[in-house]
Amino acid sequence: MKITEFIDKLIATTLRGDRYKNRLRVTKELIIKFNKNLKVSDFTEHTTENFVEFLRQHPKKYRPNTIRCKFQILQTILNKASREFKIDSGYQSIIVKGEAPETIALSEKEIKAIIDVKRLSPKAEVVRDYFVLMCYTGLRFSDTINLRSPNIIGTNIVVRTQKTNYIVEIPIHPVVRNILEKYKYKLPQSPSQQSFGLTLRRICLKANLTKPITVEKTRGERLYKRVYSLYELITPHTGRRTFATNLYFASQPENIPLYRIMLLTGHTTQESFFKYIRIQKSDNARFMSDKSFFKPRPQN
Repeated sequence: MKITEFIDKLIATTLRGDRYKNRLRVTKELIIKFNKNLKVSDFTEHTTENFVEFLRQHPKKYRPNTIRCKFQILQTILNKASREFKIDSGYQSIIVKGEAPETIALSEKEIKAIIDVKRLSPKAEVVRDYFVLMCYTGLRFSDTINLRSPNIIGTNIVVRTQKTNYIVEIPIHPVVRNILEKYKYKLPQSPSQQSFGLTLRRICLKANLTKPITVEKTRGERLYKRVYSLYELITPHTGRRTFATNLYFASQPENIPLYRIMLLTGHTTQESFFKYIRIQKSDNARFMSDKSFFKPRPQN
C-alpha cells in the first residue's frame, strides 16, 4: 500500500478532530512532493533521513521546530502503519532537534511598571490585572480566566488545571489578594487569548518595557538575527514563566527544595520545570563575573 493511501485511510477512520486531520493532509502533500510513489514499506531509515533533508531544503524555509513537528507527525503515521505492515524500524532512531524558542520572564520591577500604568481602558485594565495574576500564581491563561470564589480556600488558590488535570495549591500573594479584593472575588470576563495578547503588548509598551532583545532564528539553512523590544516578546504565557523564574531565584538563599516549587507550578519533572526558567545571558554573565572563579588570584 502506498503511504499516501494509508494516510487517506487514517483520515477516513480517525475519531480525532479537524486539526489532526489537517495535519495528516499536509503531511500527505509533502510526501507527494517528496516522492508520490512511496509505499509504506519504503520508509527505511535512509528514506526517512532523506525526507527530513527534503523538509530542511523546502522552498518555504521551514524553521527547525516546524520540521520537528512535521517529522513527529510522520513518525505517528509510521507507528500506526507498523501495526499492519512490516516496516524497517530504523525511522524510530532518527532525532530531529528543534530550536529553543526565544521566551522571556519579567523581573518584579518590570511587573510593577505594568501595574503602575495609568489611564487604561476598562478592557485593558482587565487584561493587565489577569496578567499580573499569572505572574504571581503561575497559572496558565485558561486556568486564570476561570478563577472563581470556590478556588479560594483560606490563604490559598486551589485549581485543577485544564491542560494536565493536576491539582495545584498556591499561596495567595499580597498582589493577588489586592486584585481579588478589587473585583470582590468575582473576576470579570476576559477577552479571547489573541485579543488578550495584543492588548497586553500595548500595555507593556506604555510601561516602557522596551529594552532590546536579540533573537536568533533558523529558516531553512540560514541563521537570521533580529532585535526586538522586550514588550514585543511578551505573551500571556510569559506570566507563568515569570512566576517560575522569580520563585526559583527567590528560593535559592532560603534553600527551598525544588520539589516544593514544582508542586506550585504543577511540573512533574525537573526537565520540564527548567524549560520555564528564563534569564538573560547578559544578566547571568554579570552575576557570574562577581564570583571567585572570575576574580584575580594571587600569583605564587
